[in-house]
Amino acid sequence: MPNPSNAKVADQDLVRRIEGASPAELHAMLLEAGEKFLGLAIAAMKMDDVAGKSRHFSRVSEIIVELSGRLNRETGGELAANLARIYDGWIDALFDASQKNQP
Repeated sequence: MPNPSNAKVADQDLVRRIEGASPAELHAMLLEAGEKFLGLAIAAMKMDDVAGKSRHFSRVSEIIVELSGRLNRETGGELAANLARIYDGWIDALFDASQKNQP
């Protein structure tokens, strides 16, 4: 059984990490979280856990939208445009995988 006090400590540690992170570190943390939730979505898909699949795919989607929203499209030039296209492709692939139930 999970210990609620351990979860609370972990949450506090995460808040401290986020508050002290540089923009590049925040970006890396978002990518890491996206990878984690994508793995959980794939595992849920393989176990026919529709609710889990949906919940985890939703988290991945939220993270990708956050990454895209952090782009500075005015000053980011070609790099920001390329990242925006990559993020759009990720959303399309995520939606397609979820709809077809294919990891």
